[in-house]
Amino acid sequence: MSTAISEGGQYPLWVWGPVAIAGLFILKWLTKPEPYKGVPEPPCSSTVWGHFKEAAIIPAGRHWGRFFDVYGPSIKVKAPLGTGKMLVTADPATIHHVLTTNCYAYTKSTYTRPFVKRLIGEGLVWSEGDLHKLQRKQLVPAFSQEAVNLMGPIIRDVVEHCSNKISQLIDQGNGIVDIHDIVSKTTLDVFGRVALNLDFDCIEDGSPEIRRKWREQANAVIQPDGFKHIAFLRALPWIAHLPVPAIQAQGDVKAVVEPLAAEIIEAAKRNANASSIKGNDLLSMLLRTGEMSGNRLRDNISTFM
Repeated sequence: MSTAISEGGQYPLWVWGPVAIAGLFILKWLTKPEPYKGVPEPPCSSTVWGHFKEAAIIPAGRHWGRFFDVYGPSIKVKAPLGTGKMLVTADPATIHHVLTTNCYAYTKSTYTRPFVKRLIGEGLVWSEGDLHKLQRKQLVPAFSQEAVNLMGPIIRDVVEHCSNKISQLIDQGNGIVDIHDIVSKTTLDVFGRVALNLDFDCIEDGSPEIRRKWREQANAVIQPDGFKHIAFLRALPWIAHLPVPAIQAQGDVKAVVEPLAAEIIEAAKRNANASSIKGNDLLSMLLRTGEMSGNRLRDNISTFM
């Protein structure tokens, strides 16, 4: 029978090597600074799913709000699957610090960016750092005070159409009108008109494929078990790249919207030279300046859509 002690009374490399590595990991874990030190942490009802299981069942505002009432406007919570602590805040100063004052110091998580890329491409929402600054600068002219003022009459026209549609449904004897559905359609119609100079006619049930795919994608996330998909992506970001239909289905909206965006861009280019495009919609302005083109232009149109 062999012995674990080598000549000289020392353990061989294959014994003390793994022990040393394990010791380093344990030391790193023990000396790791506590995240959000001093921020109160409410009691947690689930060891596996952290504070997020109830958030998927109870409306989010009510779930976090009851903690804010007791612990103040900022709390730290356990993330699912033992992936650490997260900050949840309703404090205006903290939100302003993260989203405005130091927005480039807070990057999107490792699971968010692949998800966004599959959904809408590498547009403004996906980009970070210098690329985000560049795209934001390129889009600024489309949101100047003058450009926003020109949107007013278009928005008013679509909203009047929405109002007339609701009245029509009531006159037809529909005692219950799904306001969420018709307002969602109105929003897409407004976008089509002010951004693309295109009428999706969603209020009259046009563009069904875009609306269907987006509804399916949204429902997949907001279902009670939807948070588990996000939890596993947070714990194991690499699974986002697996060719699993349930994961890759997140790109269904993009698969419908992207070809449409490309078609709209090409049609606009065919109709006039970039220098002579006179439209005040988002696409016309971007084509007129010529600062954004190719895939980036297409992805940003998909993003706004």
